[in-house]
Amino acid sequence: MSTQFPSLTSLSQVTWQDEETDPGNPKNWKMRRKAKATFGMPLFVFISLFAVSLVAPILPAIAAELDIENPATQEMVLSVFLLGFAIGPLIASLLSETFGRMRVIQSWNLLYTVFNAVCGVSRTKEAIIGLRFVSGLFASATLGIGGGTISDMFRPKDRGKGIAIYSWCSVAGPLFGVILGGFIAKYTTLALGLFRDIDTERMYPASRPVDARGNVSSAVVA
Repeated sequence: MSTQFPSLTSLSQVTWQDEETDPGNPKNWKMRRKAKATFGMPLFVFISLFAVSLVAPILPAIAAELDIENPATQEMVLSVFLLGFAIGPLIASLLSETFGRMRVIQSWNLLYTVFNAVCGVSRTKEAIIGLRFVSGLFASATLGIGGGTISDMFRPKDRGKGIAIYSWCSVAGPLFGVILGGFIAKYTTLALGLFRDIDTERMYPASRPVDARGNVSSAVVA
C-alpha cells in the first residue's frame, strides 16, 4: 500500500515503500505539478543571475553618483557580487540538507531581493560594495542547489528537458540583464536598476526536512 510519507532509514537517507507508485515521491507527481516546480526553479535562477550583469551598463552612473574615481573600486562594485555568488553555495548546500531546499531557496531569494533593493538607496561606495556582496551571497542558493531539485522530480530518461530549461535560464539571466541595464542607463534612474522583484516563491514546491523528532514530512506545494 502506497503512502504519502517516506520512511527514514538514517538522518541522511529517505526511502519509499514503493518508489514507482508512492505519491509522496516527487518523481511520481503529476506532470502539471512537475511543470510548475520546473518553471519556478529556472525563474529563480534567471532573476538571481539577472543582477550579475544588470549593473554593468549603469556602472558609470553609479561611479558618478557615489563619487567613485578609482577604476578598481568601480569594477569591484560590479564583480563583488560574483564573489558572494561563489561563496554562497558552500553554505546553502549544507542548510538545504538540514532544513530542506524550499525553505533555503525561498528565504535566500527574499533576502537577496531585500539587499539588492537597498543597494538602490546606498550613498557610499563602502555600503554598495558590501550590499552587493551580501546580495550575491543570497542570490546563489538557487543555482547552487537547484539542480538537485530537478533530479528529485525526474527520472534519468526524462531529466534532460528540465535540466535544459534550468541551464537556459542561467545563460539568459545575464544576457537580459545587460539589455535592461542599458535601457535603464539611458532612459530611467539608477535606483530603478536595483529596485525590482519578481514573486516566484509561491510557485516552488520542494522537499521538506527532518523535524526535531526525526520524522520526515512529505514534499508539498509551497
